[in-house]
Amino acid sequence: MSEAQLRYAALDADILLRLRKAMIKELTANGLTRIAEIEFSCVHSFSQAELIALGLGIADGSFNYEAVVEWLRSHLDLQD
Repeated sequence: MSEAQLRYAALDADILLRLRKAMIKELTANGLTRIAEIEFSCVHSFSQAELIALGLGIADGSFNYEAVVEWLRSHLDLQD
């Protein structure tokens, strides 16, 4: 990575850590920590669904039936 990329990554990490602390404080003050835990537990599933949607062209409008069938066959071991 270049020096600029390293600086950007360091700044990004610093900002995210500060944001995390602020969000924990706000969630706790408003009694929403359990709600946040539930939502955070869904992040992986939602991100996987987004990636699948992008790969199938659903998100950008380039969806086609053949792509869906091929994806299903490759991921679910379906036969013709």
